[in-house]
Amino acid sequence: MASSKQQANLEQAVDRLYGLPVAEFTSERNKLAARLRKEGDKRAADEVKSLKKPTLAAWAVNQLARKERMKIRALMEAAEQVRKAQAKLLEGGSAQLLQDADHRFSKVNADLRDAAGALLAQAGHPASQALLERVRQTLRAAVLNDADLEQLKRGRLVEELDPAGFGGLVAGAK
Repeated sequence: MASSKQQANLEQAVDRLYGLPVAEFTSERNKLAARLRKEGDKRAADEVKSLKKPTLAAWAVNQLARKERMKIRALMEAAEQVRKAQAKLLEGGSAQLLQDADHRFSKVNADLRDAAGALLAQAGHPASQALLERVRQTLRAAVLNDADLEQLKRGRLVEELDPAGFGGLVAGAK
């Protein structure tokens, strides 16, 4: 059984992997797994070897989680405002409150999508509209599900997320 220090070191190494340029992920993951195996930690080596390389959109969202923490926090807060406005609307409250909250959420999400475009360009990846739309949808979906939100906060998403079902957010949020 791994000590808490070994587990913390492994967590730091995994965080480092998901922070690397996407093109370096697989080779660095394999090097880490080989090192752990050589050190006699087969369980950790197998765990690392099973880590999936993020898609380009997931990688961009992971970079946002690392480099745009305040904007990610603003997205989470805006999503919470939408949920609260929905609840108030169901209790007979104002539709305007929901529209305002939805507008704020959409604006924060668009700002993050634009920031992702800049990060992608800086890393040498063309930021097509389709790719940026997958980033936007992933950000939207991540705030709907606690497990996905945790992966977003940690910058460890491996694939795009689909906001199907819309959870607590309105269908019109863009």
